[in-house]
Amino acid sequence: MTDDYIARLKAIPLTDVLQNVYGVEIQQRGSKYYCKIREERTASCQIYPNNTFYDFGSGVGGDTINLIEVFENCNRKTAMNKLAELYGIQRDYHQRDRSVILDYEWKKLGIEPDLVSKNLNICIVENDNQWHRFADINLNPNNQEQVELFKQKYQIPVNEFRKRDKANYHNFLREKVLYSLDNEKDDYFASLYQNYWFYTQLADEKTAFTTVCTNPETKDEAKEISRKYSILRRAVDDISLLKVPKIDLDPAHDLQAILDGTTRFKVSKLPYFKLCGYAKMCDELLCCIEVLYDTYSAKHAPDKSSLRAIPHYAYYQNGTCKVYCMRRDFDKIKDIFHGEILSEKQFSKPYAHEKSGKKRDALLEFRV
Repeated sequence: MTDDYIARLKAIPLTDVLQNVYGVEIQQRGSKYYCKIREERTASCQIYPNNTFYDFGSGVGGDTINLIEVFENCNRKTAMNKLAELYGIQRDYHQRDRSVILDYEWKKLGIEPDLVSKNLNICIVENDNQWHRFADINLNPNNQEQVELFKQKYQIPVNEFRKRDKANYHNFLREKVLYSLDNEKDDYFASLYQNYWFYTQLADEKTAFTTVCTNPETKDEAKEISRKYSILRRAVDDISLLKVPKIDLDPAHDLQAILDGTTRFKVSKLPYFKLCGYAKMCDELLCCIEVLYDTYSAKHAPDKSSLRAIPHYAYYQNGTCKVYCMRRDFDKIKDIFHGEILSEKQFSKPYAHEKSGKKRDALLEFRV
């Protein structure tokens, strides 16, 4: 609602409303007007030159909108609508640009909107020859030119960054929002399936399905994730740089799609040896992400992975389970599957640190 709309309502002469709408007789005394807005012998309601009124008998007063409230015994919103209808005043709607992402919306996506740098992993290095491959920014405070460039590019609000650097802005959305949002969606799918499997142990499949899909918390989670995707889609300026799918989650539809095998999802919160147990529970074939246990990162996933730089993670998909594991975890895997392991071999880590380069890990291949 615009200030101009309210101003036009307030500008309607009180005398006109009183006489022509409510049939109130008005007496003029100099520059002031007097009238009766209730049952009384002497007129005690005074109308001032600035188009306001005050009734000394009842202690009420105000502008034209307040006058309607008194006569109609209604709230301010209803009074405004009534007044606008009586005098044919149209409200001007100013729709905000939906592509503009407000601060509270950035925060809903897990982004601090005031400074881009607050959302980056920054590694302080002593000289330009040092760098950390898992940092977003390697910054040498002794290099003033580098520091100034960093300030210009990243110590600005996210919405300003969006205007200045189109390519890096979309990379920022991919790395800091889309990857984590995809994980959140996949965790929602995994939770649906796990809960369904749990309830099938207690009741029939139909009851289990209904119980899971009508859970208020599950429905709220689905709505919240869908809202986040909607915000992210609005934040994208160029779909050739970042394409975000339209997501509208619904527990009943989603669980049915999982059961039909038309929805695949990654399980991002389970260490691989727990995931193996989860796969066995599902009685499904499983293909784990191939992981390099060198402290930092996952090697790759068969599909485009949103789990980059996160170790020990895997995803749910039909296929054979291949896991790179450290020798110390080898027994955990074997305890779960016993004689079900199809093959195993040892290898040296391709990207291992020098101190651990001689350590040999295992590649396990098994079916669950």
